[in-house]
Amino acid sequence: MNKLAVLVLAAGFPLAACAPEPGEQISPEQPAQPGAQSAREPTFEVADSNKDGKVSRDEAGIVQGLDFGTADANGDSMLDRLEYTAAIAEISRLRR
Repeated sequence: MNKLAVLVLAAGFPLAACAPEPGEQISPEQPAQPGAQSAREPTFEVADSNKDGKVSRDEAGIVQGLDFGTADANGDSMLDRLEYTAAIAEISRLRR
């Protein structure tokens, strides 16, 4: 085997360790990559159950430990992606 082929195979080997097992399902709540959002907190896409691009107080109810009033930085009674992501990061930080 030539050096290029060995290099290509070696470069891809660490990625294989992160791949799901055959038949394993990756849910939207489960990070697909190391270092991704914790599996404990639902992603924005999961929390935004009606897919309107915002997370309402009712939708945010699935997130344990979320203080909606604090997370709603602009006071519009909805969480945009930035507000939601910041709130999840704070929850994750507090759980460490």
